Amino acid sequence: MEGKKDNLLACHNALITTILIKMEYGDKEKIDAGIDWILSYQAVERGQAPKWSGSDLYTRFGGCMKNVPCYYGVIKSMIALSEYKKRFGGSKTLDDTLNQGLRYILKHRVFKKLSADEPIEDSIILNFYPYTYKSNIIEILSLLKANGLMEDERCNDAIKILREKQRPDGYWQADTSYMKSALIDFDMPKKPGLWISHIIDGLI
Repeated sequence: MEGKKDNLLACHNALITTILIKMEYGDKEKIDAGIDWILSYQAVERGQAPKWSGSDLYTRFGGCMKNVPCYYGVIKSMIALSEYKKRFGGSKTLDDTLNQGLRYILKHRVFKKLSADEPIEDSIILNFYPYTYKSNIIEILSLLKANGLMEDERCNDAIKILREKQRPDGYWQADTSYMKSALIDFDMPKKPGLWISHIIDGLI
């Protein structure tokens, strides 16, 4: 983005905040600012009236937060809240928002449209790492497991997809990669993926 307040997008705010938390960044005020934005402005259910005044949130990339909030924005924001809670502890507002967002994700059965028994988009069932503004069932299940929700039956279809993707040699592989100009592939597509396999082994 161009570094202007108006350019803020929900997924980018959450990604940056999560990175700062995980790297134990020393300026907690910046982390708190990212979390406060989520708690103040991130919709975690359909039909919630938006409060943010920056136009890009509503006009760029199809609109992040109209009547239906961008699913990736919800996921990335709940990951940020979950990581913050793990490191710094929760609060009533944070816990309530996180729990509402997790319920919204489970309502989607992890990766499906509410209106049809099909993926929200094709890439959400592809294996890839690192995660960009997009998400996939590996990242979403990791979030749900971190919050004790993997036993919920609404995770079963996503778990089944991962089991079916396991290679005969026991590994999983990256199906694709994104943002090659900015990110380094941890696993080469179509080859045994040590990184992706390690993550999935910890999930199922």
